[in-house]
Amino acid sequence: MVNPIRKLYPVVLAGVCALFWTQCTKSHSNPPTAQPTVVKPPKSIQVIEGANLVGGVNLELPDSIIVRIIPNDPSDAEKYFFTGTYSDSAGSLKIYNAELDSGGVNVPMFWQTGKGSPNQQIKFYVYANCATRSCPMLDSVTISAVIRPRWTQVFSSYGTLTDLRFTSNQSALAVGNYNTGIVRTNDGGVSWSVGPAFRNDLYQLCFRDSLNGFVTVSNNFAYYTSDGGKTFTQGSWTVPIIGDQASRDFAMVSPSTIYSVGGKGTIVKSVDSGKSWQKYPGFSFINGFFALSCLDSNNCFACGEAGKMVKTSNGGQDWQSMDINLNNQLWSIYFLTRDIGFAGGENGVLIRTTDGGSTWSPIRMGLHNTISSIRFFDMLHGVVVSWTGEIGVTSDGGNTWQKVCPASNGVNQLQKVAYRDANTVFAIQNGFIYKYDLTK
Repeated sequence: MVNPIRKLYPVVLAGVCALFWTQCTKSHSNPPTAQPTVVKPPKSIQVIEGANLVGGVNLELPDSIIVRIIPNDPSDAEKYFFTGTYSDSAGSLKIYNAELDSGGVNVPMFWQTGKGSPNQQIKFYVYANCATRSCPMLDSVTISAVIRPRWTQVFSSYGTLTDLRFTSNQSALAVGNYNTGIVRTNDGGVSWSVGPAFRNDLYQLCFRDSLNGFVTVSNNFAYYTSDGGKTFTQGSWTVPIIGDQASRDFAMVSPSTIYSVGGKGTIVKSVDSGKSWQKYPGFSFINGFFALSCLDSNNCFACGEAGKMVKTSNGGQDWQSMDINLNNQLWSIYFLTRDIGFAGGENGVLIRTTDGGSTWSPIRMGLHNTISSIRFFDMLHGVVVSWTGEIGVTSDGGNTWQKVCPASNGVNQLQKVAYRDANTVFAIQNGFIYKYDLTK
């Protein structure tokens, strides 16, 4: 299959006839006779974006496929024509208008991968003088993609799920509102069952260990559990931040110590298991916070609106801002030690610090959508997941990352992500639970 040839300027009919002479001679008896200008093969042709793509079945890969051509003679660039060949199993290819600069030509493309093998290829060709009868092929380059499996649906309901947590390698629970109830698994997520819910307005789960935690309900109240979510009791909880679902995240770092963050720069702390809360009064900004990461009762980190990040090393007595020089909304934060941490958010931004937040470095990892979850399982192995189901993994402590699942590959708007282990990711989308096996 050959797609329509693309050029730096529109292809005229004579150029089309030059490539498909048999068909054109039926209606055009006077073929062009101009002698072609000799065009040498380019100095180089290479894929500068999208060389090793990760795709899904029938997914259009991002507009990061760019082939750069360096001509021997700059004037040759205007004589180039482009086409691509591929099999039906490799989907379809769209070549867009090339961009000419002083050094060469950049050709952008969309590739919608097919239903074929896990490893697919297309070939990109450069021709010359295709407005004449002579149209030699000058050079070509092969572009490859690894086709990853989709997220797998493992549970569905008529209600809406709002949170999901693994309390051990085998046990997890998901909560929701209206008709959902409480959904549980005791076999590592292979099977899920719906149990009766004591309320129909369950929102956030927070666990300190495999047994002890709580779930929030309307107006930011909560119910406790000491048996891994089998039962919940109301206890003596008071509202940490006023307003329905006003707490955006919680961290339960000991049986008595709980932190919570919310809008307008609000951070509160309880030292009596939620019976009372103290608000930190020292912030002058109004940026809201979305996520918390606590190493222990003393060392916590928070991130949120417009790149705002803060930390404490004395149990919340004082919080200091961390300057990252970004305005992206930050939705996830994870610290491995007091020095090493990561934050991610809007437009796939991921940043890292190795000095406790004094300086931050951006990491290019190929994710394009908002990063909503970061998790490390030891000092080397970590996973990040975006709202659209993109997944990136690292095995060297975050120095390099590999994209292992593209966006919208079976899911399109994940609400929460949970990890059974370093190889198995679960997530909720509306009333569904999905699973992704990183070993496949």
